[in-house]
Amino acid sequence: MGRVKRILVVDDNPDSRYSLRLLLDGKYEIVEASNGKEAVEMAQEERPDCILLDVEMPGMNGFQVCERLKSDSETRSIPVILVTAHHRDTESVVRGLQAGGDEYVTKPVAQKELQARVNAMLRVRELQDQLEVLNAELERQVRRRTGELRQIYATVPVGIYTLDATGRISSFNRHLQKMFSYEAAEVVGKKGIGDLFQADYDTLYWLDLCRREGRTSCEAVARAKDGTKIPVFDERVVMTDDVGEHVGFTGYLQDLRQIRRTRQLLKEQEKQAGVGRLASAIVHEIANPISGVAQYLDAMLRRLEGAERFEADELRHGAQVMRNALQRTTDLIQHLRGLTRSAVRPVSDVDPMALLADLQALMRYELHRHGIEVVIVGEPGRHTVRGDAGRLSQVFLNLITNARDAMPDGGTLTVEVRARDSTLEIAFADTGVGVPPENLDRIFEFLFTTKGDAGTGYGLTISGDIVGEHGGRIDVKSGLGTGSTFTVVLPMGDSAPPLLGGTS
Repeated sequence: MGRVKRILVVDDNPDSRYSLRLLLDGKYEIVEASNGKEAVEMAQEERPDCILLDVEMPGMNGFQVCERLKSDSETRSIPVILVTAHHRDTESVVRGLQAGGDEYVTKPVAQKELQARVNAMLRVRELQDQLEVLNAELERQVRRRTGELRQIYATVPVGIYTLDATGRISSFNRHLQKMFSYEAAEVVGKKGIGDLFQADYDTLYWLDLCRREGRTSCEAVARAKDGTKIPVFDERVVMTDDVGEHVGFTGYLQDLRQIRRTRQLLKEQEKQAGVGRLASAIVHEIANPISGVAQYLDAMLRRLEGAERFEADELRHGAQVMRNALQRTTDLIQHLRGLTRSAVRPVSDVDPMALLADLQALMRYELHRHGIEVVIVGEPGRHTVRGDAGRLSQVFLNLITNARDAMPDGGTLTVEVRARDSTLEIAFADTGVGVPPENLDRIFEFLFTTKGDAGTGYGLTISGDIVGEHGGRIDVKSGLGTGSTFTVVLPMGDSAPPLLGGTS
């Protein structure tokens, strides 16, 4: 049973106070005040759940008392029912509402009406109390999430920035400070985004294109503080306010020098052929949810610094957006762990569906950029093979990447996992350009490539070797203009060979 609600009855006439007490029928704890000054003091001391306030009182009248109560942060949430002995004319009602009154009754008031209005105000007060508790909790969560996101924004190994509507830099994270050798104070509010690029970078074009399309990306050459040229991948999205008006941009810069060094290293270390592409996909996937939430972080920080009050729905929405972004990053890390777990235990029972799901998650952004839809067909956990999960992931990654390259205008990659007798087939079917018939017999040759300078010529060779070590093979079917299907065939159960001298 809850506590008895406290009602403050304010009237200069003791008979009127007694009458109101009787009408409330002993259901509440009643406290009384005989004038306006006493009413304000008792409201602050007693913290009633509702106030019945007579309008016509000498000295400070009811309207003035109500204004005082509603201007005080400690008493403004207490519902006030204005009580008058005069007819409830429009002017009086308007004045009472302007003073902050929540309800208006006329003497003599019927008992049922008074009790109904008091009960309604008490329910309002309960909802207000619940809302205040919720607001306090949400504000606490927002402060905590804001702190977490500020830490992520500062330490994430991706260059993140925000721009105002004119393209002037409004934030510049630590990764960018290190990349460009600028302190944040040297660029925030002082430089436009174009100041960070070579002279041929058309700032107005890219900002206008982003405004029209909502998102843009390009490769460009940036300039560090000392003049060093930095090849970068630049992507930005439009930030909008609550009514959809454009207020600026959020973007990230990726230093391509590291990627190019990684690609060169991969050519020298054949067994790591897919690492560079996977690393790039991971960076994109981690940066994407963070850059998408940067606008919420920036807006909330400004409003928190201005001590602006948040509505519950607004706080809940903002907190949910930020929580989803953090959860997305956490999920990506879990997918990455699923692919690298074999480093500790290389030979084990491997579920190809799990490897494919992890790769699809990690390469989602990369494939989406190229307009490629991936459809995985099969039942997770139903079929396994004995093998090295890490090396099989390398094979699958290479086949997915080859399918991406075969569909320059986008398309569909369907990966089907199916059991056939004592073997498991993982078929990668794309809707790409296909392989010319004269090249089908050569695609597994070392250093043979149909991609020109963009290919290394050993991806399929290594993939074939890895599958061979697992006692399997890769079959190929292709036709010009109709796409290709690469099918990895692996033995299951007792037919699986001892692998690489490994143990489980």
